[in-house]
Amino acid sequence: MMSKLLKLTVSVAALMAAACSGGGGGGDGEAGGSGTAVSVANQAPVASFTLSSQSGLSPAVVKFDASTSSDTDGSITKYEWNFDDGEGSDASGKDVEYTFYAYDEVDKEYTIQLTVTDDDGATATSEMTFIALKNLPPVAKFTYNQPDPKSRLVLFDASESTDSESTDLLYKWDFGDGTTGEGIQPEHEYQEYGNYSVSLIVDDQTGNTSKHVSNLLVSDGLFSAFGQLSLAQGVFADSDTSDPNTEDVPNNSMKEAQVISEISEISGLVSSPKRNSSGVELDRYDFYVATLKKDQEILLHMQEWENGSADIDLYLINESGYLIADSSGTSDTETLRVPEDGMYYLAAYAYAGTSAYRLRVFSSPTIDRSSNSIRTSDNFVAGQLLARLKPEAKTSDMQMLASLGAIKRSTGTDRPLLLDANQAAIGFGGAKPDAAVLHLNSAGVQVSADKQRKLETIHALKRLHASGKFEYVELNRIRQRQSVNDPLYPNMWHYPQISLSGAWRTSTGAGSIVAVLDTGILSAHPDMQDQLVAGYDMISDTGMALDGDGIDPNPEDPGDAPDGTHDSWHGTHVAGTIAAATNNAIGIAGVAYDAKIMPVRVLGYGGGSDYDIAQGIYFAAGLANDSGTVPERKADVINMSLGGSGHSQAMQDAVSAARAAGVIVVVAAGNSSDDASNYSPASLDGVITVAATRQGGDPAGYTNYGLNVDLTAPGGDTFADGGVISTIGNEIGSGEIEFIYGGMQGTSMATPHVAGVVALMKEAWKSMTPDDFDELVSDFRVSYGVTPSNLYGYGQIDAELAVASAKARATGTLQAGRLFVENGHQRELWTKKELEVELLADQPGVSVAEIISSEPWMSVTYLGEESNGLGSYRIAVDSSNLSVGRYSGILSFTASTETRFDLRVSVQIIDKEVDSSDYAGAIYVEFINLETGEAVDRVTATFDSELGVYHYKSSPLDATSEYGFGVMAGTDVDNDGIICEVDELCHRLESGDGWIPIVSGYFHEDVEVMNLELRALDSPLDNL
Repeated sequence: MMSKLLKLTVSVAALMAAACSGGGGGGDGEAGGSGTAVSVANQAPVASFTLSSQSGLSPAVVKFDASTSSDTDGSITKYEWNFDDGEGSDASGKDVEYTFYAYDEVDKEYTIQLTVTDDDGATATSEMTFIALKNLPPVAKFTYNQPDPKSRLVLFDASESTDSESTDLLYKWDFGDGTTGEGIQPEHEYQEYGNYSVSLIVDDQTGNTSKHVSNLLVSDGLFSAFGQLSLAQGVFADSDTSDPNTEDVPNNSMKEAQVISEISEISGLVSSPKRNSSGVELDRYDFYVATLKKDQEILLHMQEWENGSADIDLYLINESGYLIADSSGTSDTETLRVPEDGMYYLAAYAYAGTSAYRLRVFSSPTIDRSSNSIRTSDNFVAGQLLARLKPEAKTSDMQMLASLGAIKRSTGTDRPLLLDANQAAIGFGGAKPDAAVLHLNSAGVQVSADKQRKLETIHALKRLHASGKFEYVELNRIRQRQSVNDPLYPNMWHYPQISLSGAWRTSTGAGSIVAVLDTGILSAHPDMQDQLVAGYDMISDTGMALDGDGIDPNPEDPGDAPDGTHDSWHGTHVAGTIAAATNNAIGIAGVAYDAKIMPVRVLGYGGGSDYDIAQGIYFAAGLANDSGTVPERKADVINMSLGGSGHSQAMQDAVSAARAAGVIVVVAAGNSSDDASNYSPASLDGVITVAATRQGGDPAGYTNYGLNVDLTAPGGDTFADGGVISTIGNEIGSGEIEFIYGGMQGTSMATPHVAGVVALMKEAWKSMTPDDFDELVSDFRVSYGVTPSNLYGYGQIDAELAVASAKARATGTLQAGRLFVENGHQRELWTKKELEVELLADQPGVSVAEIISSEPWMSVTYLGEESNGLGSYRIAVDSSNLSVGRYSGILSFTASTETRFDLRVSVQIIDKEVDSSDYAGAIYVEFINLETGEAVDRVTATFDSELGVYHYKSSPLDATSEYGFGVMAGTDVDNDGIICEVDELCHRLESGDGWIPIVSGYFHEDVEVMNLELRALDSPLDNL
């Protein structure tokens, strides 16, 4: 064989000669010489190959084919492979096969190299990549179902088994009874009921397997629910009720009083023969004894009030046995406050009928006391009642009242009647001694003569109320002026505090009339004499009037002190704040100095009665009243810087009528550092209730507070930063009065600031109605910087903003949307640790921007799914670091419109060492079929005296129920066969979404229910 590289040397001349000669030589040319070398190169081979796939699941077997490699001038003699496995593994040959793996559960990329060599030793290479894909083991999972427990046929389903690489799985079953099976959804019928361990193995056919084992009960279709229950912390049960299954321990007198703790919640029952048709054994009194602290609050709620069959009163007796406080109203709630630290007896008295009740003893005065609670400590005229007969009342009723001398004044049926309590009660309730006093005496309680007379008046009211002849019957209460006479402080800091000068650029109150219902007016005061329109004197009692007569058209203030040395001139001071003359080079300026004052005198010596105040309201509003006349033009605004404890329906009727006539009524919150809901007119519907601030905007120490407060305004603090300066008088002898200026403090002084601002707004928006003003208040268009709270309401009045808002609203300007929670700004957790609230918006498009808790122990969790954040929230309290006591915090919900809603949440942490007595008599547990809503089983729980808990277990329940069963436990103190009525102890197993069902499934052992803690039910259970 010739070499691929051949060197050939030839003489060019010889070649040429050969070409020219014909076979001989000759001539004279050269015949030979040296020649030139020519080289021809060997061609390299070409390496090329294919593979059966570019990727595959580990372990992946790949076939390689190098037949596409070539050599143009010879042949390939060797094929060498490198598989990039890090271990030096190679192979040789044109066709090879290799297995690739993915490690550490990640994909692995390999670079495969082929080297070929030809027959002359030349080489060439080629590379390609292959990816070995990770191959995870499958996940075995199965479920099962027993369609009919009687057949013992079980349907298995392994379709929830998974393989991340989606390979075809093989399914192998062991049914736990010695038999096996295959397939994804096998059926298997067991020969016996019982427990079985079932296993499933799934195989992905690449060497990976997975196993799932589950224990199942092949059910006979029945199961039982069991558990334990106990009283919640601080909860007690009345020791003598009407339930025959409860062993009674009498608590009918002071000697038999049942011991309770300082913080308590009691569920009980009392019964009287009066209006008692239930046949329940008589149990007039329940007595309890506890050591209490000053200002603790006591609340009693009665179950049967709504249907009119029952009335329970509440008494507080000191350690010596004297009645010191009582609550005997005409509503479903009675409340009392503890006056001093000490040991006390609490008594629930069945005035009429039979009813369960709930008695709560709180740690501090933060609960709402019923506006209809009546107490002998209230300031009212003993022996007198205010009443209004129903429109359908018979003439004979009026004649009977008149013949008894029961009607004192105003015989017209269109207005309240002033009645002699005892005479009226004789006509409608029968002449009989006061039974309550007799029963108190028999129980060892001593009642003073003054309290006895007042109790008789209260019980006369109850008898008239029960007669059904009257729209309402109420006490004739005495109201007091809401200010304090204090030293002068000649600095009108209170006007800049409400931005008054800015408001004056737009309005001065021209054309507005403000009626001031107060002590009258010093009409000759130089800052008031040109600011008045005609008013009236509505004081009907000459002893109170101090002007020698009853009602008359002269509202001049003669003073409210008989000796003339301590006259308050309260009405003139209030009127001056509203509309004292301005820019006259003397005295002070009024808030709405171009408005007019309508003085209506309703307060005199000792205050004023509800009846007279109501008549003053009717007069100011231009409505029919006892004077027989009305003003030439009704007032736009009524200012009442007055008040007292308790509710007045007569005053409410008058306010409602005035509001319907378009009059805005502004009233003082009161100066008792108490909840304004306990006072009238501050608690009346339809009024604007004003609390007081001092210089700097902080709440004044004396001011009332609470959910009834709408706005605040400067009321002053004469001991700290000065009172509110206004017009007053000074009696200098012989009846002569000097007209001066003086400082006072109180919500009486705050109220006219707001009334004056309303007068300014009325000039800017003459058609503004009470509803319009309410809307501006709630939209934060008359106040800045303070969100709704118990102390500030909607904030401190800002005159400039209010007038600007009125002017803008007159042109239809929209208000910013806000968030809110229904039913007010306060929630009472008592001793519970969580509650749910529903957050709403008053306009579309409003969303939640931020939620802040003021306290580290209070958290809030959103339970909804809306992107705007509206819906249900769970508020939870972490008490782990809280000591015994009462705690309050604020949740602030800020809207996308930058408005904010504050929700105050209060919780009581009690001493676990001073807890309930554990035993609550008979407790019944009912199991409810949640498909039909019917109770299918009822058992009586067994009390374990050693552990202090109750145990229960249901009868066999149907395990095939699709909906499951609800569990409800409670007492039946009135023995009517119904548990969990209002004021009875109860716990229903539920969440915010309804019942928490007890469901057996189809493979089930007896179910243990979570521990149920019972407490007194405060509202009827909803249907779930």
